[in-house]
Amino acid sequence: MRSQESASEVDGETLGQTAIFEGLPSDVLSELARLFWRESYPLGSTIFSEGDPADRAFLLREGSVTLSVAPSSLPEPLDTTVLVPPRSGQAFGWSSALGTGRHSVTAVATTAVRVLAADPGALLAYLDRHPVTGYTVMRRLARVLSHRLAIMRSLALATVCD
Repeated sequence: MRSQESASEVDGETLGQTAIFEGLPSDVLSELARLFWRESYPLGSTIFSEGDPADRAFLLREGSVTLSVAPSSLPEPLDTTVLVPPRSGQAFGWSSALGTGRHSVTAVATTAVRVLAADPGALLAYLDRHPVTGYTVMRRLARVLSHRLAIMRSLALATVCD
């Protein structure tokens, strides 16, 4: 059960504290911030499920989210937890930013969670119109996804080899 916190707008400074948008010029951050809103999820709620339409991209602000994938060849799903590091703002649910249109994992709130959410179509349109920013953001997103794939690969190998 999601709760949209419509009363509080996202500002460029808040967006600039996230790993994907850190260091971008303040005018760019202000423009991008208009594409985001705040949402919250209670402990145990499913934020999205594998295969669902990817209608929102998320930046984790507070709490913890477990991302899991259910490979058909394994008896149980593989879980990796996205924890809030000393600096928050981890990206998740960005499948739509890669053009798949569907989530490739299931995301469950393992604590009460607060996120920044954006419509991926609007976000991609902005990044297409501003290719330097788009390149920077996508390069950072690719690093996040590469790291997550490495974790999932290690988990899969550990499961198969046990």
